[in-house]
Amino acid sequence: MDKKQLQTAKKRLIELRKDVTGQVDAIKSEERDASMKDGTGDLSGYSFHLADHGTDCNDKERRFITVEREGEILYEIDTALDKIEEGTYGICEVCSRPIGWNRLEAVPYARMCIKCKQDEEEQMKHRERDFFPFQKHSPDEMKEIEFEE
Repeated sequence: MDKKQLQTAKKRLIELRKDVTGQVDAIKSEERDASMKDGTGDLSGYSFHLADHGTDCNDKERRFITVEREGEILYEIDTALDKIEEGTYGICEVCSRPIGWNRLEAVPYARMCIKCKQDEEEQMKHRERDFFPFQKHSPDEMKEIEFEE
């Protein structure tokens, strides 16, 4: 990988980090505002209907999952930035071969080359089948099956 590609990757990773951090901060701010309302006893923004309460809980859980996933992405971005500094960016962690530039453009924090990533995903499918031994189809296959009404 040449210096221009490394500079491009680093710039992209830094921009991506800012975007992800901004999204996490916005979600945390929403949660903080809701918590402050709860703490003051202001219930004007809340419905007392059970279905509305369920929707509120679902929204809160969705925000929590989003923050958790964004945190994982931040970790991957920081790891990629460290690898740029160490001189190991773009090297597959499994086979030690270079990760293709097209893959790094698509997923700048990729740790594996496309071949190793595909192998990992194939192993995951087999694990799912082992986990669901009495089920005829894996969860991924169930998504693809069209059911008659």
